[in-house]
Amino acid sequence: MQPPSDYKNAGTMMIVSGALNVVTSAGILIGLALSLIGLCVAPIWLVTLAGGVMEVVVGVTISQGKPSRMGLSASVVGLVSSVCCGNMVGMILEILAMVNLGKPEVGAWLADPGHAGVFPPRGGRPQGIEGPVQPPVGPPGPADFPMATARPVSPAVSWTGDLPLVQKRR
Repeated sequence: MQPPSDYKNAGTMMIVSGALNVVTSAGILIGLALSLIGLCVAPIWLVTLAGGVMEVVVGVTISQGKPSRMGLSASVVGLVSSVCCGNMVGMILEILAMVNLGKPEVGAWLADPGHAGVFPPRGGRPQGIEGPVQPPVGPPGPADFPMATARPVSPAVSWTGDLPLVQKRR
């Protein structure tokens, strides 16, 4: 089943907006790096730069017609980056991308069971792992920690006076 055109259009809008955010953030970073006060403020613009790069990567995936759960999240991050950079064209493109990604036919295409092998399963557990690994039964003994040997530390009790202190030699 082919992806809807609104889905691919949203990817193209995200690529353009993300590229504008990257260029704007890089320009601001270069300008701030030339001033002493800017060196304190420059790390903030690294976040907008990273948001623009993320948006371009997800936009390329979407524009190729591959299903991606990150589309709407990347679009929101791109909108925040556009607002921080003062990028009006990017803001408009991001809003249009979010509208396209929110359409019912796009949601129905992404929810299609034919994409089951593309997305990781919900809950974060990869395929092939049956369940949690059980810890060994019983408390660990000295054989479990061959390098640990105990020797007393002065003072011989803790500051509350009720627990003996033991230091392990490594």
